[in-house]
Amino acid sequence: MFASRVVTIVCIFFAFVYLLVNYKSIKLVFHPDRYHGHYIQNGIFFEGWYYKIVSNEYNNTFIIIPGVHMNNNKRHSFIMIAYDNISHYYRFPFETFTSSFDEFQVTIDNKKNIFSYDKLIINVQPNNNNNDDATESFQMNLTLSSHIHIPDILSILPGTMGPYSWIPTMQCYHHVLSMKHYIHGSIQINENEKKIISGIGYIEKDWGHSFPSIWIWGQANQWENLSSTSASLFFSLALIPWYFNMEFAGFLIVFEYNNEFYRFNTYLQSIIHDLSINSNTNQLSFNVYDVLFQYKLHISTYCNELENIYGAMLYGPRDDQMVKYVKEFLTKNIHFDVRLSKLIYNITLNKDNNDTFIQHGYYEEIIFQGRAQNIALEITGDINRLSEKFRYTYENIYPWNFSFIRILVLYYKLILTSIITEALHLANLISSHGYILPIEDHVLTVKNDGTFYRFQTPYFWPSNHVEADNIDYAVYLCKRTMQNKTRLELADYEAENLARLQKLFARKWEFIYMQAEAQIKVDKKRDKFERNVLDSQERAFWDVYRPAPGCINTTEQDIKKLLRRKTTYLTPRLLIDAYRKNSTTSTVNTAPASALAFAANRNLITMTVGLLSAESTTTNLNSSNSTSQNRSSFLRECDEALLIEQLCKEIQFLKHRIERRCLKTSKVSENSVSYFEQYAEFDPFITLCEPSNPCMKELSISPLDSVDWITDSIDLWELEKAVSSKDITSRRVKRWSFSINELLKDPIGRDFFWKFLDKEYSSENLRFYEGCIQLRFYTPQKDVLNRVKEIYNEFLSPGAYYSINIDQRVMNLTKNNMINFPNRYTFDEAQDHIFNLMNRDTYARFLRSETYKELLLGGKKKVSFHV
Repeated sequence: MFASRVVTIVCIFFAFVYLLVNYKSIKLVFHPDRYHGHYIQNGIFFEGWYYKIVSNEYNNTFIIIPGVHMNNNKRHSFIMIAYDNISHYYRFPFETFTSSFDEFQVTIDNKKNIFSYDKLIINVQPNNNNNDDATESFQMNLTLSSHIHIPDILSILPGTMGPYSWIPTMQCYHHVLSMKHYIHGSIQINENEKKIISGIGYIEKDWGHSFPSIWIWGQANQWENLSSTSASLFFSLALIPWYFNMEFAGFLIVFEYNNEFYRFNTYLQSIIHDLSINSNTNQLSFNVYDVLFQYKLHISTYCNELENIYGAMLYGPRDDQMVKYVKEFLTKNIHFDVRLSKLIYNITLNKDNNDTFIQHGYYEEIIFQGRAQNIALEITGDINRLSEKFRYTYENIYPWNFSFIRILVLYYKLILTSIITEALHLANLISSHGYILPIEDHVLTVKNDGTFYRFQTPYFWPSNHVEADNIDYAVYLCKRTMQNKTRLELADYEAENLARLQKLFARKWEFIYMQAEAQIKVDKKRDKFERNVLDSQERAFWDVYRPAPGCINTTEQDIKKLLRRKTTYLTPRLLIDAYRKNSTTSTVNTAPASALAFAANRNLITMTVGLLSAESTTTNLNSSNSTSQNRSSFLRECDEALLIEQLCKEIQFLKHRIERRCLKTSKVSENSVSYFEQYAEFDPFITLCEPSNPCMKELSISPLDSVDWITDSIDLWELEKAVSSKDITSRRVKRWSFSINELLKDPIGRDFFWKFLDKEYSSENLRFYEGCIQLRFYTPQKDVLNRVKEIYNEFLSPGAYYSINIDQRVMNLTKNNMINFPNRYTFDEAQDHIFNLMNRDTYARFLRSETYKELLLGGKKKVSFHV
């Protein structure tokens, strides 16, 4: 306890010292509009302010960017002006740049050029001595007023970037100073002066080391036919480098409408969907949703004349210098179509033929819709990479799905609790019973990771007290295998269940197959989306009653608790027996529908009791109405006595199954006799040994005449096992033909097999197999990871020296094992594949080779071991 307190005090002390030392730098985090390069002496740094000016009188757009760039000792300040799709870059000595510590105000060229919130004064002329990239002179005297600022989310999360403002090693920081303001004054270009009375402006800034490699940026605050409406838009999508050479796709989107700000940002867990980009035609379109799925913002570009679209090339920081590579479109031919909608979630209860069902979904209530003009747009880098990062599947975003955050909000309103752990636990309980189902996963759990879920249809609710039957399960699995679709492929445990059910219902499998075909025909008549939803709901139903291994089984019943109940736990078999006792309306060849089909005859799964009774599956339509009327009467007849009788029958059946032998005794005896006959020659208790005494060999004394030699001497057997033996007996060679395991177990046999593989140019297979055996059984735990890498580099990596031949499936499994968790069992699939290859191919050819035949005939070969 004392040690932990000391560590805590030390950490607090060093944190306090860090804050004192970096107080001035931390102060700038809360004022992102000010200059950040006061305390930077060395290294690479840039900072620039972006002014956009739209003149309503002349319908022109000006871009003014003052800033600085540092590359160790190479420093300069600059003013960049873009007008009429032509950019001008003016360089100035770094010493002429000044900035205020207490407010946003920057001056360049000995205060001849002033930039602040309130005024914009520029007086620049091209100067070849400064290596200017400019051809025209500009004089501007503008006044800025009525700024619309983006408010901070929290006081500790300042600026547009929010929590990312505190990360000290970001490549580039971004901040919007003014979403919209009004401008009046004068602009003189060379000798041509223009008066601006009602201009509209925008201000932002960037600072850091370099621009991202890929980004999309756009801005608009002027709208067609909406001059009296206050609306401003800013969006930026970029591929942002991160720690450990990683990168992530981030975005900042802010839309202001009548002084209401709608934020869609990465750190707010917003989602971008349907991102479509064409860098050749500058076509852009995407939708963005907030984390609570309350608002949707649609942005797309509209081009009047594609052939007349061109932009100005701007200078930007790349690596350690300013490069002219940023293309910004200021043309009048590109517009933004913007639509802001409020998503309203509606749940209604409807009745249809005495069945109550829930309809739920979203509908859009449009808040703003307009077309922006005089926009600014930048598209830089490999946009396809950025588009892939924002790619989502249709299940992740369509409005009939929902995420955990919506469940959390619902629980907060209904249960009045804000504890995420409790809400997540409650959601897991509801999902485990099948009321909420994941779209793609078999495991019925709820995760707080953005996964989307659906509500289960009321018919499949466990509250209907319906027990699923194996026949119905067999129909379901058979139907999935018949459709031959990737999303309907059976899992391993489902394939095992299908094989087991196929053996169990071998006589009825034709009826099961016919039932599955009939259901598939009904499914094909449905709409594709409806079919997908019903498939997921049916799959979730069987995940409840036939869960995957390791998952919670909520339908298990304790037999003791079941017998103590006053009410009967109904099964399809009990319902059938009760129906047969009480029903008088069915004909002889008519089989009633099962319990599941009784509950809802219009369901996706059509259950038939005829499969259980092995009778005909045809049903009398005239009796269906009377059957549904008598349903309540015969259910009451399922009393405890009937349940006990059924359980007794089940016990007798299970006892009979236990006593039944799986293998025939004759087959087992035949296999045992064959094995012992094969190895009888090599068993010293069955076959008598030759005398180990050379004198007895010379006298030809029979082994039976010397029992002591038989019982006590083991020299002959040890001699055949010895590695140092110079002679090979035919009996030892004969044993190699029993199996490849016998061959590899004998060191001399393994040596001859290795030489044979060398001749066949396939010795790398045996080398890889022995390496896997060494890794699995004899490598210390601390050396496992290094040994796995060595084996992979030696046999499986591209260009490996001892490359082995395995199929693509095994290679993919091995690569996944290497990526996920390399261990002793990483190469099990590849090892089995190589072993089977040697067993089927090279081992058989070795037994047919001349070398083996000579050894088998008794030829003596000297042994040389392969190292």
